[in-house]
Amino acid sequence: MPDFQLFTYSFPCTDISNAGKQQGLAEDSGTRSSLLWECRKAIVEKHPKYLLMENVKNLVSDKFLPYFKQWLEFLHHEGYVNFAQVLNAKDYGVPQNRERIFVVSILGNEWYNFPKPIPLQKRLKDILEPNVDEKYYLSDEKVLEFLCQLTDEVRSQYGISIPPDVIEKYRKQAAESPATDPAGDETIEDLMMEAGWYD
Repeated sequence: MPDFQLFTYSFPCTDISNAGKQQGLAEDSGTRSSLLWECRKAIVEKHPKYLLMENVKNLVSDKFLPYFKQWLEFLHHEGYVNFAQVLNAKDYGVPQNRERIFVVSILGNEWYNFPKPIPLQKRLKDILEPNVDEKYYLSDEKVLEFLCQLTDEVRSQYGISIPPDVIEKYRKQAAESPATDPAGDETIEDLMMEAGWYD
């Protein structure tokens, strides 16, 4: 592999995200998020001048902060000065509330300042396409199927309310006839009415 001066890297957030099972990113744990430690190989081998990492804000939560600090200690040991900050897309011209942790690492004794927020001048409706093909939308059936598969904790976190008996019925029917309509004898619309989605 040729030498390079900028290495942008990250890892799947699935095991540290609030929407995931939070199985963590411990080294050698086998989780997808533990792929962070594989990035070490390129850093040790090539020692690029600049590193840039981005991931979900939950990486610096109390639960995962020890792993984040362990990673920064590794980088420090390799000679990098690290600058970390949580940035929100809405503060940089994107009409979306999307917080992410960014880490800029510089080999040697240099300094980095994260950009200051700028006023948001666009709204979501300013950038959405006016006509979108229906193939890009989830059907009501798929939405209910997805929501019934979420854990109670995740549904609660996002304020999704589906009566437990509807969820249990949906899961039971899906398990009994996985190759057919997951609602079994009862239609998806019936289950959605029970869930209070339709009047």
